[in-house]
Amino acid sequence: MVAPPYYPVPPQAYGGTEAVVAGLVDRLVSRGHHVTLFAAGPRGTTAQEFVRTSERTLSARLGEAIPEVVNAARVLGLLRSRPQGITAIDALAAVGSFRLAARIWELRHDGYVIKSKPETTASGKTIDRYVLEEQLTLDVAS
Repeated sequence: MVAPPYYPVPPQAYGGTEAVVAGLVDRLVSRGHHVTLFAAGPRGTTAQEFVRTSERTLSARLGEAIPEVVNAARVLGLLRSRPQGITAIDALAAVGSFRLAARIWELRHDGYVIKSKPETTASGKTIDRYVLEEQLTLDVAS
């Protein structure tokens, strides 16, 4: 389970998405599922595994454009460094990107050709692997 980095899971006050994630994690664990939670801040659920994506939550930066631009640049760098492509888990682990599909959309919108290739995991789930096919080239007139 992947939670946004803005509020703790569960949240102390505001944090609708984080509250839903906390409820899902705890309910899945109570039903016998093994859950790994990727989240920022302190551990706060019954998930068997907790992967801290950041020591502190980022609520103060919610809505700022700069973190999104920096994250898109990191995703682009990751795509360039991995010709075999990347998955959402790769992006989360390598550059802390929680919203890979949004970053891919932005890069495509900026002219990058990125193909998505479905693949099946060992557990039988279908996920997308994104591959940078062409890098943006600028036609500069002299």
